[in-house]
Amino acid sequence: PREVPVQTPSFSDGLRAVTVLGFVVIDSAAMLPALLVLAFVQASIGTFFTPARGALVPRVVPADGLLAANAVTQATRVIAGVIGAGLAGLIVGIAGTTWPAFVLDAATFALSMVLVYGVSREAGRPSDAEHIAGTGVGASVAAGLRIVGGTRVLWVTLLALAVTMFGLGA
Repeated sequence: PREVPVQTPSFSDGLRAVTVLGFVVIDSAAMLPALLVLAFVQASIGTFFTPARGALVPRVVPADGLLAANAVTQATRVIAGVIGAGLAGLIVGIAGTTWPAFVLDAATFALSMVLVYGVSREAGRPSDAEHIAGTGVGASVAAGLRIVGGTRVLWVTLLALAVTMFGLGA
């Protein structure tokens, strides 16, 4: 069995820390293509972090505390987003430049990486019943797509979420 849930969040956070540091060099409108590439890379890495984090929570929280843990996780994410955006605006306003905000953002990803890395690797090991047949990420993605494609509620929900996220990103 693989240990994907524990490794993926810490690896994703490390990559996101490095990617966010790339924003420090963006200093003019002429660098807009680089900005878009970095934003795309960061968002793409996040698509691996989010489900891996979601898979990890039930492995480290007892079943009777799962509802509360998921609620705290979601609330923390939203609150951190609001506070982070406000703090970034304050830092940029005081410093008159953006790089300190990006360095601080990268530091939060690095801290998250360290904290997640401290979680036991056994917490991320799927049981034999949970293990998807086949090897590698491709087989797992294909199995997941078959499940989503075969369930109308899932693919409609994912489509609606994709459209919503595209609108938020714009």
